[in-house]
Amino acid sequence: MSNTKTDVTYSLPDGWRIVRLGDVAEVVMGQSPPGSTVFELDSDNQIDTGLPFIQGNAEFGDYFPHPVKWCVKPRKTAEPGDTLISVRAPVGDTNRAIETIAIGRGLVAVRFTAVDPDFGWHAINLAKVELERVRQGTTFDAIGKKDIANLTIPIPPIDQQRKIAEVLDSIDDAIERTEGVICATEQVRDALLYELLSRGMPGWHREWRDVPGVGTLPASWDVVRFGDVAEVRFSPVDKKSVDDEVPVRLCNYTDVYYNRVVRSGMEFMVATATQVECEKWSLKRGDVLFTKDSETPDDIGVPAYVSEDMPDVLCGYHLGLARPQQDMLDGVFLAEFLSSWGSRREFARIANGVTRFGLTLDATRALPITLPPVEEQRAICGVLNSIDDSLECLRAERDSMAVLKGSVADGLLTGRVRVPVVRD
Repeated sequence: MSNTKTDVTYSLPDGWRIVRLGDVAEVVMGQSPPGSTVFELDSDNQIDTGLPFIQGNAEFGDYFPHPVKWCVKPRKTAEPGDTLISVRAPVGDTNRAIETIAIGRGLVAVRFTAVDPDFGWHAINLAKVELERVRQGTTFDAIGKKDIANLTIPIPPIDQQRKIAEVLDSIDDAIERTEGVICATEQVRDALLYELLSRGMPGWHREWRDVPGVGTLPASWDVVRFGDVAEVRFSPVDKKSVDDEVPVRLCNYTDVYYNRVVRSGMEFMVATATQVECEKWSLKRGDVLFTKDSETPDDIGVPAYVSEDMPDVLCGYHLGLARPQQDMLDGVFLAEFLSSWGSRREFARIANGVTRFGLTLDATRALPITLPPVEEQRAICGVLNSIDDSLECLRAERDSMAVLKGSVADGLLTGRVRVPVVRD
């Protein structure tokens, strides 16, 4: 196990030394500006003055690469190349400033003065696990400027710093390029899903018809009610364990929300159920589960396909279960249809609620389903599955590079692995 803490137990190479972050960098604590000086993008996404403004880890994703809040009178700023560290829950998330930005509470900007900034960025990311140990010793889920300044990192001579940063940057660039391909492929899949669900397989159709409220469809397709082609039910199975009931595993809301496919190898919650519940709510191959309750209507109707029979796994509360009539509706096709933008919009429309939203069984069963012949349903799924296979390979490649990056960074940034430096 690598050692990145202050008590380094291995021998550093010649020319390397352990330094406090505060001795080689300026630590700038964020400070909230007056609320009257902070504003969001207008309706045309136009900004005339001020600096991009962020505060706290939660906003990293919103502000990079596109800021959404701006400040005309910042009290603290980060400069391009500064390393940003979240110092409030959760502690230790990092990012880099790509331009001058205003920073508020919850953020620290580390501006390296005696270390190559690119090397310093990578060194902080290796050493930041120490911040979690420091956080655990505090009353609040936060750390201060002194904790950041006391963080220690090993540093080599400047020429080695630059070479190490160059190697690690090259791996980051490869990961970023793969992420870009993944993102583009996902966008292509979404566009293709829309096209296939409205126009069908390319070259399969010559005649079309207009369906009120739906649009133009192939003439051989039907529009049916959800409940007419699938048995649609809402589960009452709760998470409680009762002594005289049958031990089961529960497929719950998050198991569906975060997975396109439900498989037996997933880590399900352990609970109990009555024998009647076991017989009625155990999962079967071809079932489609979907979220039926949520704090926002946009999260209702998220589907997942059940890929195998699972007699010991039950559909849990807050979920709907659809069991298609197999001669009319393929389960994989149903899951794709429910995941489409049009279906999600319909789910959001029929959801009831104010602070929490939910579906009614009658409205769900009445949801319109665009229905090609089963043969074409399966052909459509085959096209989409080929894209999913490509995405799976790309994600595996990205994950492998991330593991490689961690291993290489640990070796290079601690001096255990040396990179040759060519001097003039």
